[in-house]
Amino acid sequence: MEKLNLGYINPRALRGYNFYMIPKMIVIHQAFNGIGYGSKLLYGIILSKASLSAQNDDFIDGDGNLYVIYTVEQIMADLNCSGGTAVKMLKQLESVGLIIKKKVGQGSPNKILINMEMLDKYWEKGGDDDCQKPKGIIG
Repeated sequence: MEKLNLGYINPRALRGYNFYMIPKMIVIHQAFNGIGYGSKLLYGIILSKASLSAQNDDFIDGDGNLYVIYTVEQIMADLNCSGGTAVKMLKQLESVGLIIKKKVGQGSPNKILINMEMLDKYWEKGGDDDCQKPKGIIG
């Protein structure tokens, strides 16, 4: 593999990039050791989509919860992975309680709800000092 010569980044150039934010808690807390890094990246993407959904009342369910529509096909394309891998990552996030998938109906994509209570649970237990609970998070 050939090494790319792209130059170094400067602060002005850095401001022009978009980033996915992944809560540090799910990267370093042992409660989330059972999920892979691909799943953790997917969670960051889901949070990013939730941020966009929050700007649109069309993505609030009957209970007032914000949700995201993110199909397996979209995940496959975004993360360059197989359908099996996309499903596995979603299942990992659901198994630790970070997301909840709600079935909508035949032929309609599932709604993905973000379970902020799960992260709150570990912040309240006094996780790593570097894992401070953010102010004004979605929810």
